Amino acid sequence: MLQNKKLPPNLYPNGKYWRYRGPLTGLKTSINRPMEEAIKLVKAANAKLTPLMVDDGAIA
Repeated sequence: MLQNKKLPPNLYPNGKYWRYRGPLTGLKTSINRPMEEAIKLVKAANAKLTPLMVDDGAIA
């Protein structure tokens, strides 16, 4: 579990691979890639959503 502390928000382990939870919809999407690639994808997705978020993490 210590390894999971460095994961970006909305990225969760899913067995051998990863799962992304969309903060707008709550829908979960499997990311069947190695951890490094999954982190890059999720950071990019989170960056696109950041302008829509308010300080408490809710959607504006």
